[in-house]
Amino acid sequence: MSLKLQPAGPIALILTIFFVACTVYGDMQSPKLLFPNLSITTSERSYTENEYPLYQLVDKNLKTTWVFNAYDYKGAEKKQIRPEDIYLSFECLGSKMIKTVKIINGYSKSEDLYKKNNRITRIFIQDDNDAVYSYDLEEILSLQEIVLPRPLRSFRIVASEIRQGSKYDDTCISEIMFLDESGEEILVDKEYFIYSSGGEYPYHTIFDRGLHTIYAPQSDGIVEIGFSPKGDKVYLINSEIDGIGFDIFDIRTGKLQDYLNAYVTDLEWITNSKVKVKYYDFNDDEGETIIDLSQ
Repeated sequence: MSLKLQPAGPIALILTIFFVACTVYGDMQSPKLLFPNLSITTSERSYTENEYPLYQLVDKNLKTTWVFNAYDYKGAEKKQIRPEDIYLSFECLGSKMIKTVKIINGYSKSEDLYKKNNRITRIFIQDDNDAVYSYDLEEILSLQEIVLPRPLRSFRIVASEIRQGSKYDDTCISEIMFLDESGEEILVDKEYFIYSSGGEYPYHTIFDRGLHTIYAPQSDGIVEIGFSPKGDKVYLINSEIDGIGFDIFDIRTGKLQDYLNAYVTDLEWITNSKVKVKYYDFNDDEGETIIDLSQ
């Protein structure tokens, strides 16, 4: 099933102002999924661990769901949210772009749970040129297609209208998929991904697509994490006072190697086995080096 879009007109200005305002929302980071070719970020800001985490969006299990976390802090009462407070941001990191999104807009484990929980019935999509389009979503338990006006490298899906559940006030999305212009799934051959929990000091976990933990660094001072071009290595930039450095975790061998004891300010992959980093050392001296990961 394919959904038709409608230009959203003046709502574009309203959403732009709203997103700018969100950038001043404290020091807490949003939960994030990072694949070698795609990143997914939510608008959640919370210290409370989510029992229905973001990675259940892409686990290909229609009996699991992501639930938007509406709590600000552990033990706090649930925050009152507006539909537009709920959004997902997507950015392609490889050469492909997204043309079609498939989505289940509710808890699809059963018809009973679908009706008891919130589901999004209308969305806005804001593209990388700030154009905004409106889509109506059907209330069905299966995947429905959203064909984008053009292939996009980055965009946001924003809730516009929500149907309240008969019992729970949890807004759910069970699954989401992405297709390129040729109809091929963007994440079909991506074996590993990184999950960042969000919060002031997020923890990070490298999973395989079966949701088995590959590596979970203990540090809560990681300021940046990402994949090598082939997706078989993960770099970690750590800013903790007792652990400033640039580390590489090799997914295939399971080995972690400390390559640079300095504060990294920028990096650029030259090949999958060579990376150029700019840094400051402990004497605040600026430097640049190329690290050969094959040795």
